[in-house]
Amino acid sequence: SKPTKIKLKAINYVAYTATPYANILNEKPGINSIYPSNFVGSLGVSNEYFGPQQIFGLESENLDGMNIINEVSDDDLKKLKNIYDKSSSTLPDSLKNSILWFYCGLASMRVKNWTKPFSMLIHTSQKQEYHKLIAELIKKWIKSFDTMSFIKECERVYQEQTTKFTIDKFWESYPKYGNKKVDNYLDFKQIANELVSLFNNGLTSILIDDKNEPKYSKGVHLCIDNCAHNYLENSNEHIRLLYPTRDLDYATGFIVIGGATLSRGLTIEGLISTYFLRTVKQADSLMQMGRWFGYRKGYELYPRIWISNDTYNKFK
Repeated sequence: SKPTKIKLKAINYVAYTATPYANILNEKPGINSIYPSNFVGSLGVSNEYFGPQQIFGLESENLDGMNIINEVSDDDLKKLKNIYDKSSSTLPDSLKNSILWFYCGLASMRVKNWTKPFSMLIHTSQKQEYHKLIAELIKKWIKSFDTMSFIKECERVYQEQTTKFTIDKFWESYPKYGNKKVDNYLDFKQIANELVSLFNNGLTSILIDDKNEPKYSKGVHLCIDNCAHNYLENSNEHIRLLYPTRDLDYATGFIVIGGATLSRGLTIEGLISTYFLRTVKQADSLMQMGRWFGYRKGYELYPRIWISNDTYNKFK
């Protein structure tokens, strides 16, 4: 075909991106720029979305943010370092508390008759060898409990967290929230029996049945999500995260340990508890790693985050 000399009346660019600060917006308007200088409009944020403003606060609107963030102390960071260099096998108290809170949240969702998956995210390192090490220590720690001591520890964490962030504090921090029917916490006695069931059903990988189909338990599934586990192990275990493709008659629970896949790209369903120590200098990358941003309708009071003071300040 011959080149045409017809002058185009319009050239349109449509860009889709998961990046909050897309490359097209980095340019300044000009003759040689494709920056859309006069037809960009910012979409309003839904009043049911939990974003950085709601969680970390916004000074211009005198919002302090939600009191759902727990600090991982320098001492606990040292404990993790000692685990990695194999000079210690003691899990940090902050990690233990975050796991116990997940159990409490999952038990609450089951008492409330939820049937969707709920998850905990653990991201302490990019290194795959450390993922497996943390997973083994978590299993060992859970097995060290008897039933009553486990319930007692869950009650301690439950009382701490529900006192720290009450339904009144929720409304103070998010007065414009769109769902006016936010469920309050249950009394601990109401979830104690479900916690016993979760504990007694164990902490295991996702098992594969003789039809090569995943078999989900009524306990908690411990998953390691990285590229080292793209296959079945021991012929009957699925190590990576794999959610049910259909609703079961109970809420399934998943503790997911990983690195890059957890910081972006992977959907974490029903995120209740997050233990996150990754940090970066780029603002857009940092925002993408905030997997706790999203919609939490029906379990608004339950999400919790454990991060270092340095990471907190960067998000703030």
